[in-house]
Amino acid sequence: MSCMREPDEGLLPERRSSLLMSIEPSLHSPHAVHAARWRSAALAVVTLAFVVLTVSLGQWQTRRAVEKADRLALALERAQATPLELTGASADVAAMAWRHVLLRGQWRADPDGVLGGALLIDNRIRAHRPGYEVAQLFQLDGDGSLVLVNRGWTPARADRGPVSVMAPEVGPTVLEGTVVVPDEHRFSVGTPVYPVPAGALTVWPSLSVQQFERVAGLRVAPWVLQQTSAADDSLDRNWPGPPEDADRHRAYALQWYSFAAIAAGIYLTLGLRRFRRGRPSASESPRP
Repeated sequence: MSCMREPDEGLLPERRSSLLMSIEPSLHSPHAVHAARWRSAALAVVTLAFVVLTVSLGQWQTRRAVEKADRLALALERAQATPLELTGASADVAAMAWRHVLLRGQWRADPDGVLGGALLIDNRIRAHRPGYEVAQLFQLDGDGSLVLVNRGWTPARADRGPVSVMAPEVGPTVLEGTVVVPDEHRFSVGTPVYPVPAGALTVWPSLSVQQFERVAGLRVAPWVLQQTSAADDSLDRNWPGPPEDADRHRAYALQWYSFAAIAAGIYLTLGLRRFRRGRPSASESPRP
């Protein structure tokens, strides 16, 4: 009795290859080869687009890190400089940011002589305690310009009820502080409400110079003074320094560059495997 054996056992490599092609002709048809080339091209385009996108995002984060580091260095340099006395509200925001200044004037009063009310800027956390920052208008002696002054921080009540804030002294006043530029594009859920300042205290969700000018109908300096000079009002004036978040942008940049490297590595690995599968082995190479 003869032994059964595999149909391709003992066949020459070229005969075995032709036999396989006859068994599975669809795998080697022109249509299949064309489809495989299109898939390879599409994969290359998608991979290239992803690498370009992630590298671009990494470069953007790198530029942001450099900007934040330069801004921090400038802020620290200006904070150590001699205070600059202002006789008018400069409109050059870039030249004023984080500068230590002196203001001479008085807290703005109504036409009838009553001291104007203050804004309570809500949701300001210090030492894990919620509270408010107290902002009030100050009028300069030099040209009569109006400046919003952030007088300091006061804690909120546990029941979120009304708080009392001591009014500043009436009459000639000298203020010392740091010029800051509020973030006019703070993220918030829904549309923030900025009520018209009325009475002694009005609660606002954030301190916005643009919104104050629109709601109050007054022209003020495009920056805010964080008061550092002492006053008998029980407000906390231990202000945080300029944000030191350049490292955060560097971490984001490294993350995007890593994504680009991973995508490129996966594509090259898959391409190398396809190349090795496509090469004829030593046993399948044509014999002379």
